[in-house]
Amino acid sequence: MNFKNMNAVSIFFLLFCLIAPWSIAGMQISLLLIVVFSIFEAIKNKRSPITWHLFYIFPAIYVVSLILSSILSADIFISAKAAFNNDWYLLILPFIASLNINEKIRKQAFMLLMFSAMLAGIYGIFQFFNGVEYLRDKSLSPYGNFYRSIGGYSFFLTFAGNQLLVFAIVFAFFLSDKNSKKTRIFLIVSGIIIILSIMTTFGRSAWLGVGLIILLGTFIVNKKYFLYSIILLSTGILILFFISPEFKDRFISMFYVSNTNQYRLTIWGTAWNMFIHHPFFGTGHGFFQEYFQIFKVPGLYDRSGHAHNDFLNVAATTGIFGLISWLSMWISWFYFAFKTYCKKAIQITDKNLIFAGILGLSAILFASLFQCYYTDLENNLLWWFILSAGVSIFVKENHYKP
Repeated sequence: MNFKNMNAVSIFFLLFCLIAPWSIAGMQISLLLIVVFSIFEAIKNKRSPITWHLFYIFPAIYVVSLILSSILSADIFISAKAAFNNDWYLLILPFIASLNINEKIRKQAFMLLMFSAMLAGIYGIFQFFNGVEYLRDKSLSPYGNFYRSIGGYSFFLTFAGNQLLVFAIVFAFFLSDKNSKKTRIFLIVSGIIIILSIMTTFGRSAWLGVGLIILLGTFIVNKKYFLYSIILLSTGILILFFISPEFKDRFISMFYVSNTNQYRLTIWGTAWNMFIHHPFFGTGHGFFQEYFQIFKVPGLYDRSGHAHNDFLNVAATTGIFGLISWLSMWISWFYFAFKTYCKKAIQITDKNLIFAGILGLSAILFASLFQCYYTDLENNLLWWFILSAGVSIFVKENHYKP
């Protein structure tokens, strides 16, 4: 990797990929530096730092829904601040999606992201056995004879969510038929480590996301691989049942209404109550906790800060207008992604990145039915960064002209 031949934007792009599995502060700083230097370069070369694409309309409508929700909330400043803290990436989305980064550097960056996530996975597996997070000097939550790993973050589901997104990239590149033997070995090793690290979080929604990535990816690429993947996943589950009662009990708990699942059902009912009483523009961001006390349904609760379901959470805080505009972003992204993915002239790295986005977005949205990943800023930033890579491919002149 020759840094002498790279501009500042490419270097900070690589930095983001290196730091993303470890630090939210590092992610935010590197993103802002990318935008600042991309504007400088655009001015220097007398061009616009933003390349237009129809996709931008949908995030813009969602931003309008956030503004209206904040204006109509109990306190516009509290709500606007909470909305900005969660969705500020949308303000820089056109800049990130318009970056002029060549295929070679883009591939190096995402390979670096996979490598860094693999290291974070090794660290998470280590935490799973010894229960210590050395970076923050804290003990982890025990789970039976083991511990719930958190990797480089402060929460196990945050770690699981970002590892899930990176696994989608690993698997998309793995399914490509253009890999060298050395690259394929790296993808196999990193993929196994990342899956194991997700398992060590005991995050059931992320487990389901892993299964969806494998099944959907193989189904799209090769139906024979799809059948093999069903056998492989079934075998893996059976092996875990025999190896660890903790994994067995956690997996089986997905299929019956235990105390843990009862927590989900009651918080979902409360979020639904908020929505039907504020159907158009919601309660506003930042007020879920306050309205929880008013609209909570009887039952067991373990947390009350969000709906444990991104769809319900968006509906409760921004209403039907916010929910429809939020969903429209993902639907439109899928539309442009599949349209571009089917182009015969697309470069292999671009094709792999779009495929990774398709798998990653499908998995994280599926997992979001059972947990709030979008409202977790670490997940939010990586989520949008991966999708931005797809948008940057959409706007290429030889792929799609709006």
